[in-house]
Amino acid sequence: MIVVMIIIIIAVLVVIGYPLIRFRAYKGFGPDDANDYKYELIRKKESSYEAIKELDFDYNTGKLSDEDYKNLYKTYKLEALKAIRDMDKEELTETESIDAEVEAEIQKMRSGLYSSSDNQHVPAAGTCPACGAEYDEGDSFCKTCGAQLGKKCGTCGSLNLDSAKFCYSCGKRL
Repeated sequence: MIVVMIIIIIAVLVVIGYPLIRFRAYKGFGPDDANDYKYELIRKKESSYEAIKELDFDYNTGKLSDEDYKNLYKTYKLEALKAIRDMDKEELTETESIDAEVEAEIQKMRSGLYSSSDNQHVPAAGTCPACGAEYDEGDSFCKTCGAQLGKKCGTCGSLNLDSAKFCYSCGKRL
């Protein structure tokens, strides 16, 4: 009889404890994620929205006075707006890093690292990456093996360096 009770107690503990252990096993979920700041902002926004919904329900059922409703609504609304504003700032930071990449590419182009003949952006002179033969300034293809000396933009057709991330003519990502 005691053995049966011990087995039942262990089974109950496993059923209760399993979800707690399983939740901790999910790395990359929740505030421990590498993007924990973004996750926290989203959580704040969503919890503010939920609080406003509950507040509206409580007000409509007569549980809150007009003054309490107005004060709490204002507080939750400000929390949601702050979270949204912070999320927008976070997105701007990501956009700024892309802008920095574009600016770096422009600075390379302006510093004379590339030829500008016919709006084609290939190194001024060098060796073919495919066969090692030398080519002249402005060449788009290797004279020896015929390999293209750069990446062709899918949007405008301009030739760009293999290392370029953006098209030198139209600015689209390669």
